[in-house]
Amino acid sequence: MPHFYDESLETLPLSEIKERQLNLLKQQFARAIQTPFYAQMIRNTGIDEIKTIADITRLPLLDKETLRKAYPDGLIAVSKEKIARIHTSSGTTGIPTVLYLTQNDINIAADTMARGLWMIGLRNSDTLQNMMSYGLFTGGLMMHYGAEKLGITVLPISTGNSMRQLQYIQDFNVTAIHATPGYLEHIINTSCIDQLRFPFLKTAIIGAEAMSPKMRQWIHEKIELEIFDCYGLSEMNGPGVAMECTAHQGLHIWEDRYLMEIIDPKTLQPVPEGEEGELVLTDLTREAMPLLRYRTHDITRILTHPCSCGRTHRRIAPIKGRTDDMFIINGVNIFPSQIEEAILAIIPPPLNWIVYIKEENGLKKLLLTIEVEKRFLSDNSLLKSLSDILQSFITVKPYISFVSVGTLPKTTGKTKHIIQLK
Repeated sequence: MPHFYDESLETLPLSEIKERQLNLLKQQFARAIQTPFYAQMIRNTGIDEIKTIADITRLPLLDKETLRKAYPDGLIAVSKEKIARIHTSSGTTGIPTVLYLTQNDINIAADTMARGLWMIGLRNSDTLQNMMSYGLFTGGLMMHYGAEKLGITVLPISTGNSMRQLQYIQDFNVTAIHATPGYLEHIINTSCIDQLRFPFLKTAIIGAEAMSPKMRQWIHEKIELEIFDCYGLSEMNGPGVAMECTAHQGLHIWEDRYLMEIIDPKTLQPVPEGEEGELVLTDLTREAMPLLRYRTHDITRILTHPCSCGRTHRRIAPIKGRTDDMFIINGVNIFPSQIEEAILAIIPPPLNWIVYIKEENGLKKLLLTIEVEKRFLSDNSLLKSLSDILQSFITVKPYISFVSVGTLPKTTGKTKHIIQLK
């Protein structure tokens, strides 16, 4: 079997990648200014054309709030007869964000996902159990389409019903699974997992939320899977925007389809290549709804050394966290990933925890609740050790309480660890 899905594209010299990006960016800009939203926005900037890739920095940055202002159809760049699909966010915090796709957009998204699946070694002899939600969420469907494009057998089980998930992995000789790390941890921790054997299962594709190195190692050791990080977001067509290859040296962003920038989330200015910042993406191919300079709010950095797999598309480091997940306790910036890393330094997986943030007399308190085994519920020495480690990681003294395993709510989707108390 060939090593590459499309060798000519995946090994393009950087100069040719940039040339291709510029041509596609010019096309996308021309599409964008045909939409009501962009026509108004660009008119206010005085920019009438793109001559170099650097010109993109003259355009305004977009985010979810921008998309909500364009609701429902201010960003459509084609006639409505050409729209094949509409996805939306849940809208739980107000007006939902909307994603429009033509059939060609869906085909390109599927092809991009297929490229990533081929890169990690999946072929038409594999069976993929897709544990991501289907429907308005793009995570399940786009993975499904990419797998089918390669001829992979897909089991579209979606989320939930952990016992059936385990049984189907065994009954249908599943070779690969797609899930959030939190849900995979939950499945592994199902009480009867030791009674089941998965001789064919070899690959886990993880996405939709960050995963700490310790959690990744625990999953690998528990069920001996090769784990691949898959990055994407609905605004960029779902999963497959970037993916880890078999060299496990970061995630390749497919630069013939996406233009990436890393900016300082405070100043909104570009950072030097290799430095950490917020990832900003431009979709270079989508017809129905072009998005230029979309703020992902994901914190990462570009890895500058070449990848041993031979692909020339640059890589990003695993997502550290999100700027909108970051919370501030009395002047200190804290990411949930920092808390999980500190907990895992002393408490082994499986792990379930929640931080409650409470304000009293103008000061915020960090109330951390962690599930532990029954024998540790009254272990004050463990409590003190954990408090010391957490304070060294985040420089804030937390108030910690232990509860029995199974006390805190479980989730089959993205894990919510931070709750603001009123």
